Amino acid sequence: MSAAGSYNNTTTGAISSANAVVGPVSNTAQLVVHLAAPTATKAFAVTGFQVDSANRLTITLTNPNAEAITSLAFTDTYPANMVNAAAPNINYVCDGVLTTGTVTAAAGGGSLSISGGTIPAPSVIPPLSDGTCTIEVDVTATAAGSYTNTLAAGAVTSGNATAGPAADVTASATAYLPPTLSKSFGAATLSSGSSTTLVLTLTNPASNSDAITNLRVDDTFPTGMMLQNITFTFTPAACGSVTRISDAASVAGDDNIRFNVATLAAAASCEVSVNVTSSTAGAVTNTTDEPVATAPIALTGTTAWASITVLSAPSITVLKSVQTLSDPVNLAVNPKAIPGAVMQYSIIMTNSGAGGADSDSTVLVDPIPANTLLYVDDIGGAGSGPVLFIQ
Repeated sequence: MSAAGSYNNTTTGAISSANAVVGPVSNTAQLVVHLAAPTATKAFAVTGFQVDSANRLTITLTNPNAEAITSLAFTDTYPANMVNAAAPNINYVCDGVLTTGTVTAAAGGGSLSISGGTIPAPSVIPPLSDGTCTIEVDVTATAAGSYTNTLAAGAVTSGNATAGPAADVTASATAYLPPTLSKSFGAATLSSGSSTTLVLTLTNPASNSDAITNLRVDDTFPTGMMLQNITFTFTPAACGSVTRISDAASVAGDDNIRFNVATLAAAASCEVSVNVTSSTAGAVTNTTDEPVATAPIALTGTTAWASITVLSAPSITVLKSVQTLSDPVNLAVNPKAIPGAVMQYSIIMTNSGAGGADSDSTVLVDPIPANTLLYVDDIGGAGSGPVLFIQ
């Protein structure tokens, strides 16, 4: 038969040549002819992609017959944790032109379906046709792992062709999680001009199937914050390096760093601790750029932040004065600073800065000069002792 369809075959009554008697009419035999099954291929746009990022899935169906395949239908069910992207961006074309049929790929759904489609027959005369239809959809993965998407043999049905493809058709891709980043300061508060540590940690998530390489994160400090020195401590030792964001060598006083890690196996981390100081008082939040890696595919993670309160520094001045209270000759009347005189030293400490000094942290040392003795007696009333404090 040259075309698909149902064909009935019924003979007339049988005739005997000996007696010319017409026999009974035979039963009717029906022959149903189907077109050859369509062939199928499928592929992902990239073999590696980031979790929650889109990867284009393309299914191509080809008609090997001289007439169109009609009432096309199939469902492609994805493996676990693979779903249609939030914007599936469905595209269904035959011979490069939008065609009939309904394609269903709900956002977040786990399958792609088509019904009522037609694959035109190939033709070398106008209108030209290569006899193919292409269905495209953006999919993503919700977890890291290797994914194989299978269109089962016989899954593509139609009204006039054998179900195809003849064998399972598969496409595979691997989803990766980006590097994670954590960040913290060594203290909740920092006195202006003092220092504390800033710790950054890059990690390759354990669910990734491969090591990730060429990791990097840039960190620009808030106004007034800078590197106190270029003493960088890595855990494990030598697992990374630190430079300026420009990749030039870091120097004390820089207001930014770039933390680089050459490679991290799955579940491995690299931590760096740097020493920072700040001259700007107030509560500040330091937020990094997004951490990135370049292999096995380009990966982009999420920023990290940490907060610290920079306290204003005290500004302490010391004023010292001396007064002669009495001497052995004049006693207390117009006394002179002569041997044997009693002298009163007054020391005034003043904090004129915006910040207070920490409790029990201010110490004044005043050595008694040679040939001078401490006068041990009450100088501020009974029981006051030889030293009087006034605040």
